[in-house]
Amino acid sequence: MCSQLTDTTSCFTASVETTDRETILRVGGELDMTAASLLCDVVLEACSGTKRVVIEASDVTFVDAAGLRALLGHYRPDVLDRVQVRNASLPLFRLLDLLGMLYVVEERHR
Repeated sequence: MCSQLTDTTSCFTASVETTDRETILRVGGELDMTAASLLCDVVLEACSGTKRVVIEASDVTFVDAAGLRALLGHYRPDVLDRVQVRNASLPLFRLLDLLGMLYVVEERHR
């Protein structure tokens, strides 16, 4: 199953694909305060029905504190235990590194 979301008030996109083993959430654009509410809803929904959630983040161009908080499901332990960020864009990777949160990164930025 695959679905796509686009936030018309910001430069944010997300698509969700569910497989037997995991849910892949592809996010792109600006993960900021404007996109945070929708993004958090998507992340929490993805985490509600699967063992593993992979967030494909190579197309993230900007991320602020609100966007990161939403991306990681408000830092809820049940979300952080199942979420892995794959191909973190440089802005996202740098923010995660500054916060000491590289443990959520599946692969290092190239």
